[in-house]
Amino acid sequence: TEFISRRRSSVLLLLSRKLRPRSLLLPLILFAMPSSSIESNLNTCRIGKTDSPPRRVENLSYCQQFRKMTCCNKTHTDRLRRRALTYFDADVADECRNVASKALCSECEPGFGTGERTGLCQSVCDKWFAACADTMFTTSSISSEYIPCAFNSMLCWRLGDVVSSGKDFCDKQGVKIVDDPTRCYDGQMHEKFRNIVRQQHKESRARSKFSSPRWASMIRSVSRQPRKLAILAISIIASSVFLLGLTCSSSNASERIHGNEAER
Repeated sequence: TEFISRRRSSVLLLLSRKLRPRSLLLPLILFAMPSSSIESNLNTCRIGKTDSPPRRVENLSYCQQFRKMTCCNKTHTDRLRRRALTYFDADVADECRNVASKALCSECEPGFGTGERTGLCQSVCDKWFAACADTMFTTSSISSEYIPCAFNSMLCWRLGDVVSSGKDFCDKQGVKIVDDPTRCYDGQMHEKFRNIVRQQHKESRARSKFSSPRWASMIRSVSRQPRKLAILAISIIASSVFLLGLTCSSSNASERIHGNEAER
């Protein structure tokens, strides 16, 4: 680490004398940055590809709000979609349908997939019950969960007449309620994963910008001039050393955090 620090300082000092503000250092850093540097610190999925962290999945058939980062694959969302169809086939209020969709899609939230979240927050169950209390429900012929009545249902009842609370309703649905606010799903993607998605979006936009024909032409022009080519090489080395230093610092910080949590 000390060697990296000294090397980084000397290279950056050289760059400060040689390079102008509008140098190629920024795009080089962006292209040199490893795409898996962020995901490497995440826990691996316990469903789907269990050897990888949550990732972007484009072909989800349902729960599209988590396509940018999830442990689910199309097979998982096909199953969830079948469960959710009853809320679309029946005469169900929009609010009941929307809240039910959020609750059912909790399985594809990345924190759920890694085991960092283990159930729904009480507030989600309360909203689900409140939104659907006036909807006519029946018992599923496949499972014991309550589903909205379809046109061919034999026996139906108003949900609020047979269920007294959100907790009771989630129990009937086979959904676990977790009291710990750091371990339960509140209807939103975990803040940690939202930050990662935002960072990935910024990096993607930056890479797109610097891969434009203008930058490609500039790099070709530089490659024909030995002096600028040397500066280009120094920029690549500097960015690599800088990123290596950041990775080491991040790793050490992560180890200290996990160590503190273990002591507690």
